Amino acid sequence: MSKNSILYSVFQKINQNLQQFDPKFEIQNDDFSTQILNNWLSNLDTETYQIARQSQTEKPFSGEYCGLLESGDYYCKVCNQHLFDSESKFESKSGWPSYYRSANEFSVKTKSDKAYGMERIEVICSRCGSHLGHVFDDGPKPTGQRFCMNSKVLKFAKSGEKLDLLGEILSKDERENLANTKIENHAEIQNMDSKLEKNTANIVNLNDSINTILNNLNQNIINLESAKKQIENLENSLN
Repeated sequence: MSKNSILYSVFQKINQNLQQFDPKFEIQNDDFSTQILNNWLSNLDTETYQIARQSQTEKPFSGEYCGLLESGDYYCKVCNQHLFDSESKFESKSGWPSYYRSANEFSVKTKSDKAYGMERIEVICSRCGSHLGHVFDDGPKPTGQRFCMNSKVLKFAKSGEKLDLLGEILSKDERENLANTKIENHAEIQNMDSKLEKNTANIVNLNDSINTILNNLNQNIINLESAKKQIENLENSLN
């Protein structure tokens, strides 16, 4: 089983309990193992790594999503957490893609940033802790906030598409095929469970049969010992 397959299996079941809040919502956890985080980070190019893990900033107006107006959703490039949607994106003329709210209240976290002699509020991915950008109080209504993000740490999926847990962009048909595959695999697992139950029952029956044979054998040995003693007694009486 590949590394990605293992990760998919691990996160798939956990995320099922969170989908009720947001269909695009993925698990957040501050305690992800170092191994999993390293697996994510190993796929990043140098610039993305420097922004995500060293809190650097891309040059203004250089990001591919700065002027993007297409309808869709924005995900964390490191761990595929759903971060923003196109409905909250607006033209801030700042040089970085800007949003007036996150995808949901769990998508991002904020913390104080006093680097470079400034007091700002840093925005990080709530799932993997990667640096995304900063949030300012000069955005449009209804929130009045401006989430100023780095394109390099974002991944865009058009409307009708969605990132799976491995970061692959899936179309509607591909998602349906994946769902059908899961259903088929589930049916196969149920069939295997049924066969296992039957085999277990057969083993139990075989074990019972073996015990019966052993009990009969023990009884025959006892009977033979008794017959032997009777013969010995008869021989003694004749002598």
